[in-house]
Amino acid sequence: MPEPFHLDSLFRRYPDWPLLREAARQWRRELGRRRACGAPLKGAFYWIPLPLDTGQVKWEVREFFDDWLPSSDHVHVWEHVRDYLEFCWKRDLSSVEYCCLPRGRVCQSQVRTATGGMRNDFVIYHGGDGPASNDDFGQVRAKFNLAANSRTAWDEHEQMLPEDIASLTAELGIDVRAALATKGQQSDEPFTARLFYG
Repeated sequence: MPEPFHLDSLFRRYPDWPLLREAARQWRRELGRRRACGAPLKGAFYWIPLPLDTGQVKWEVREFFDDWLPSSDHVHVWEHVRDYLEFCWKRDLSSVEYCCLPRGRVCQSQVRTATGGMRNDFVIYHGGDGPASNDDFGQVRAKFNLAANSRTAWDEHEQMLPEDIASLTAELGIDVRAALATKGQQSDEPFTARLFYG
């Protein structure tokens, strides 16, 4: 069995290369999906705003799997989300806290069936404040190998906090709430590829 991936090792391996850190995270995400052979995966996710040349924002899901060390908790993975945001936006976001962006978690939960029995189901828990263009959770389902009919459930613990949103809005110079309400551009093209080759 392969050794578990330690997310924080990327900061030691590539201390001055944020693009390489994100490329390594993306490679590990793809590797995780391949190793799962189509089976559903569990973990945390964030919707991340990426700047486009048009002045618009593109929202992409970044996932963090449960089998990665040391943890897939939002508090822990925020350092990696912020690392990527700082690279894309060319800004220092060290003062911004983790509840500034839409986020959620994919869990395996026991669900009662119509016949009264129980079955294991994969559920997408979210704060109900994700981008309007992603209200069908298609990106999340694809990232975690989930079925098109997998359930979603609102969880107040996944909601953004107003003071964190205000902090990110001030740092990025965009109205984060307005960007969430706008149906922005959607694409399956990896953003890192545009940055790396563009």
